[in-house]
Amino acid sequence: MTIDVHLLTSFLALYDQGTVTAAAHSLGLQQPTLSLHLRSLREIFDDPLFVRHGGKMLPTPRAQAMVAPCRDIVERLAQLSDPAPGFNAGQSVRRFRIAMTDASQVTLLPAILSHVAVHAKNVSILVELLDRDLASRMAAGRIDLALGYIPDLDAGCRQKALYSQTWVCLTNSAFGAVDLDRYRYSDHVTVASGTGTHLLESALSDAHIERRIKLTLPGFLGLAAIIAKENYIATVPRHTANTLAQIYTGLKLWELPFPSQGFRVCQYWHTRFDRDPPNLWLRNLCSDLFAGAGSRFDEGVA
Repeated sequence: MTIDVHLLTSFLALYDQGTVTAAAHSLGLQQPTLSLHLRSLREIFDDPLFVRHGGKMLPTPRAQAMVAPCRDIVERLAQLSDPAPGFNAGQSVRRFRIAMTDASQVTLLPAILSHVAVHAKNVSILVELLDRDLASRMAAGRIDLALGYIPDLDAGCRQKALYSQTWVCLTNSAFGAVDLDRYRYSDHVTVASGTGTHLLESALSDAHIERRIKLTLPGFLGLAAIIAKENYIATVPRHTANTLAQIYTGLKLWELPFPSQGFRVCQYWHTRFDRDPPNLWLRNLCSDLFAGAGSRFDEGVA
């Protein structure tokens, strides 16, 4: 049996007010409308429900028994229709789990932490590396957000571009200018964990360049210290190179001496949490901090 919630609301108003006129007024209805609701209820429950006595509508035993469950149903439905509670970052003790590329830990994480330290002091961040189970972990709610260039996430995830990246060369300042011949015949250090490496490899192939790789690192975190002391060329995303050059003096950026395809750094989340207030706060934070950031990282490139 399916019952319109409006009928239940009219039933409770009639029970509380005691007359059809007062009940209709309390609901903002016309009296004939409430009378029609009462007629429908009587047919559904096969009971008069209310009988007139001394100018009042008195409930029958069946109506008395219905009041408590009807109130519960109406209240629960009202809760479902209420807007979702907002997210107060300043008061929250939420722990966000963010999956990041190694480069994003260098370039994006410090800005996020600085904002949280001022505006969301009790919020904490757990950073995890990307892996093959990222999409399933995001679907299960074990990862709130992923940052970087992650082109092969499943269709269940959504994305928003933050800024575009291109490739540059990073050397120590004593190395000298990087032209095509210098690039071709110098020693190189490379990073194994870069998610856009295949784009660089394709550009190298098109330019008929096979680099002399002298060192392969697992990530970007130790790269600057190596470059500062050795005469190696590192080909890295522009934002990453610029950030490392700001941290370590004695590093210099050079434009890549051959064409290459860039990529977009994005934030990714699962569609399950598209309207989740904490997730939305975190995404808005990243958009505010990083959207269009690529244009701010061109300084200092020779």
